[in-house]
Amino acid sequence: MSIYPLDKHEDILEVRECVLTGTKVIFSTERSRRPIEYAVGQRRAPADACPFCPGHEHETPPEISRRPSGESAQWNMRVVPNKFPALRREPAGARKNGELCPTMPGVGSHEVIIETPDHHRKFQDFSVSEIRDALSVYRERLNAMRETGGIRYTQIFKNHGPESGASLAHEHTQVLGLPTVPERVTRELERARTHFQKIR
Repeated sequence: MSIYPLDKHEDILEVRECVLTGTKVIFSTERSRRPIEYAVGQRRAPADACPFCPGHEHETPPEISRRPSGESAQWNMRVVPNKFPALRREPAGARKNGELCPTMPGVGSHEVIIETPDHHRKFQDFSVSEIRDALSVYRERLNAMRETGGIRYTQIFKNHGPESGASLAHEHTQVLGLPTVPERVTRELERARTHFQKIR
């Protein structure tokens, strides 16, 4: 028996809470539609099939920003909304709580930072100035999400290789703005405050 009976065309984007542990998990059916550029053990696809490469800008959602800024076709970095987001600013609609766990709408933000136009370059190959520029964009997106209503915690992460869950080989980083603070982070902050009180 399905706890969440679905129409086959219905998209679900929500945060579910385990009633036993309090752990919250993002549940997004849209993520299953991501293009898989390479399978484990296989060579990655060529650049001409990559939506993050120059000339394929129309295959991503409209960009949030680019460097350098302007209308030029040349770019070094682009920031775009994730086409298959784990969270979005305005989800399709809130679902009622399931039989086994409470849920909340998957309101948040999910962006992709494409750090290089070169399909074959990796972050470890970047120059010091390129890494500095990437860190500057990370900070820019963190600050922007901090000003966004409904976002209580922001996380930057990078999946490297198919074994980590990456679906595209082109170098990129994801920025996820969550509607709730993860339990582990809350515990770490509480312990940090307690420790600070002891040593001051």
